[in-house]
Amino acid sequence: MSRNRRPLIVTLAALAICLAGPAYALEAKPPARGFQRALSVVAGRVAQLDTSEHFNLVGLRWRGASGANVALRARVDGHWSAWVRVGHATSARRGRPTATDPVWVGEADALQVRSDRSLTGAVASFQNTTGTATAHDRVVTAVRHAASAVTRPLLGALRARPAEAATGAPRILPRSSWNDGSCKPRAKPLYGSVRMAFVHHTVTLNDYSPEESASIVLAICRYHVDQSGWNDIGYNFLADKYGQLFEGRAGGTDKAVVGAQAQGWNSQSTSVSVLGTYTQTPLGEAGVNAVAGLLGWKLALHGVTPLGRVTLTSAGGSENRWSAGTRVTFNTIAGHRDGDSTSCPGDALYAQLPEIRRLAASATAGTPPDLGADRSAVAYRSTVMLRGVAHSGSQAPVRIRAKANGSWRTIAELTSHSDGTFAHRIRARRTELYQAIGPLGHSPVRRVQVRPRIAVIVRGARRAARLSYRASGVARIRLYTRAVPMKRTLIVRAERRGGGAWHTALRRRLRTRRGRLWTTFTLSRPGRYRLRVISRKDRRNAAGRSHPRYLVVER
Repeated sequence: MSRNRRPLIVTLAALAICLAGPAYALEAKPPARGFQRALSVVAGRVAQLDTSEHFNLVGLRWRGASGANVALRARVDGHWSAWVRVGHATSARRGRPTATDPVWVGEADALQVRSDRSLTGAVASFQNTTGTATAHDRVVTAVRHAASAVTRPLLGALRARPAEAATGAPRILPRSSWNDGSCKPRAKPLYGSVRMAFVHHTVTLNDYSPEESASIVLAICRYHVDQSGWNDIGYNFLADKYGQLFEGRAGGTDKAVVGAQAQGWNSQSTSVSVLGTYTQTPLGEAGVNAVAGLLGWKLALHGVTPLGRVTLTSAGGSENRWSAGTRVTFNTIAGHRDGDSTSCPGDALYAQLPEIRRLAASATAGTPPDLGADRSAVAYRSTVMLRGVAHSGSQAPVRIRAKANGSWRTIAELTSHSDGTFAHRIRARRTELYQAIGPLGHSPVRRVQVRPRIAVIVRGARRAARLSYRASGVARIRLYTRAVPMKRTLIVRAERRGGGAWHTALRRRLRTRRGRLWTTFTLSRPGRYRLRVISRKDRRNAAGRSHPRYLVVER
C-alpha cells in the first residue's frame, strides 16, 4: 500500500468509527481525567509541582489553617500565569479538610503555590476536561475534532436546541451541553423557595474562549462532587463573559432547586456564578446583559422583583456572616459577600450589581404579571404565600383567582406595591390552580398540591407502647385512622426493625368510610415495629402519610 494513502485511510477509519456510534457521539468529549498530587507548602516559600499530565483546573486541600491566605498560578505554554488568590472554606462534613475554590487555568503542566502559613498535608486536585491530559488523549481528541469538523454540517439539522419557555425564558444551555456523564448528582434534588438571588464569580482565569466555557463548567462540577463531597455542582446557573448561560445543579431551571451557593441561605435563594475573576476587571456588556436577563426571568417566575428587598432568617454556618436565627435584609439581587464571609463576586462585579438589578427589572417591564408560590406541595390547612410581580412599573390593581373543580373564582383583589410586587396568604385545603390578572394580562397558572393530614390512633398498646403476645402467639393491634381531605383508600404498613434497617412486615390497602378507617391486624414476631398509614397521589391531592407510631412486641 502506498504511504501517501495511509493518512487518508486513517482519517476515513476514524470517521467511520465515530459514525458507527450514537448520532451525537461526534460531539462527545473524551472522558474527563482527574488526579491528585501531594506537595509541601511552607509559609513564605513558593512550592512548585511539575505534573506528567496536563490539567485544566486545580484546587487545594489541607488540614487545619483555615485562615491561611493562599494563592496559586500555573505554567501554560512555558509561561507562568498571574497569581490568583483563592477563597477557601472548611467543609460542612465532619472530618473533611479545608479546601479552596477550584481555579480554571487553561492548558497547564505545572503549579506553584504560596501561603502565609504552612499547610499540613496539602494535596492538589487536578481535573482535565478537554481531553489533553496525556499525549494519547491529545491524539484521540485531535481525531475527534477532525471528524466532527467534517460531519458537523450533516448533523446540524438533527441537533436539538435547548427549549425556551413561552414565558420569555432566556436561552439556557442544558446540563447535557457540558456534562459528558462524568459528573452525576449523588442524590435527588431538594426544593426550597426563591426569595432572592446571589451573584458569584468562579475565581478562575479570565483568559478563556467561548468554546472552553462548557469544559470549565464540567471541571467545576467534578471538583465540587469529587473533591468537596457535594451532591452536585453548587451553583444553580453559570454564565460566561460572552453571554452564554448554563444550567447548573440538576432539578429544573424553573424550580426552586436548593444549591450549595451561600451557606445558611441555600434553601431560600437561587444563584448564578460568572466564569472568571472580577476583583479588578469588570464583567463585559454581554455578560452583564446575560446575567440580568437570567435573573429578571428567574425572580419573576417566583414572584420576586429585581429592585426589591427581602428579609430572610439565617440558618447559620461557619462561613455565614450571621448566626442561626438572625433576621437579615438583602437586596433581592445580592453578592455572595452580602451573606457569607467572602470577597465574592469580586469588587468590580459587585460594583456592577446596581446596573444588573436595573437591567433585570427592565427586562420584564411591560409584560404580564408573574405569580409564584413559596411551596408547590403542602399539608392540609398549611399556610402558602402567593407572591407576584405586576411588571407595570408602579402600583396596579391585581386580582388572584383559583380553580379546583373546573371553574375559576376570585380569592383576592389587591393593589401591588410601588415596586410592582404583591403577596397573598392562603390556607390550602385542596389542590388548586392559581393565577394573577393585572392591567397587562394574566400570569402563568401555578399549581399547589395538598397532602392529606392522616391521624393515627393505636388501641391496645400499653406500658409505653409495648404489646404482649396473646395465648395464640400473636400481638393483636386495633388501629383507627382518618384522612383529611377524605381519601377512599389508605395503605396501612407495619415495618419491623432488623439488621439495622426497617423491613416490611405487613401491608394492607383498605377502603375507608368517608375518610375514616377502623381495622385490626396481628404481628406474629417479637421486635420493634414502625406503623404508618399512607395515601397515594391522585388527581386531586398529593401523596401523604402519617407520622410514624413505634411499638415493641414482647414475648
